[in-house]
Amino acid sequence: MTSFNAQRTDQRIDELCDQFEADWRLGRAESIEAMLDRTLPENRRLLLRELLPIELERRVAARERLNLQAWLDRFPADQDLVYHGFQLTEPRPDSEVEPQPLSLRGRVLGHIMQFLNRARDLGLSERLGPAAPFDDVPFDE
Repeated sequence: MTSFNAQRTDQRIDELCDQFEADWRLGRAESIEAMLDRTLPENRRLLLRELLPIELERRVAARERLNLQAWLDRFPADQDLVYHGFQLTEPRPDSEVEPQPLSLRGRVLGHIMQFLNRARDLGLSERLGPAAPFDDVPFDE
C-alpha cells in the first residue's frame, strides 16, 4: 500500500511539473506557490524541489538575472531547496559572478543534503534526528 501511495505521489508531482513547464513555455506560468497549493502539505517539499530548477532554468533561458537572496526570502523555510535549485541551474555566461566549480567536498555535501531531504520528505525524519542548519558550510572549499 505504501508503495502504491508513493507511486501516486510521484505521478502527481510529475504531472504538476509537466504542467508548470508547459505553462512557462506558453507564457502563462503560475507561481510556484500556486502550484504548491495543488498538492498535499506532506508533498510540498517534494514538489518544490522539482519546481525550483524548472523556474530557475526558464528564467535563465529568458536572460533574467537570478538573485539568490530574493529566492531565499521567497522560501525562507526551504532555503536548502533554494540552494539546491541554484546549484542545478546553469548561470548565464554574462552573469555578474563567475561560477566556481564545486570541490569534491561540496559535491559530496550536496549529495548528502539531497539524501537527507529525500528521507525527510518520505517521513523518515524521526530516524534522522533534528535538521542541521547548513548555512555556515562552505560549498566551494
